[in-house]
Amino acid sequence: MWSAATEHQERKFFQRMEQIKILSPATYMWLDKFSLDKWIMYKDDGRRWGAMTTNVSESYNGLLKKVRGLPVTAMVRMTFKALVDRFVE
Repeated sequence: MWSAATEHQERKFFQRMEQIKILSPATYMWLDKFSLDKWIMYKDDGRRWGAMTTNVSESYNGLLKKVRGLPVTAMVRMTFKALVDRFVE
């Protein structure tokens, strides 16, 4: 999956997907459910600037800065909402 997701060219991406389809049809069908712009480098329109990973702790810390000082239940709810929003968009 990683090799398919990180391809910068459409042709190479589809070659990788054919390999996945042969090796694991179930994985291919699972991946096919997702919109390509959510997980494929060549379809990201430059939003990722060529980077597929982020520093998770940095991202999470930035999120917590916004809710710091709130009661714990409010902090958990707002953090959950922010994470859901991030993955849904």
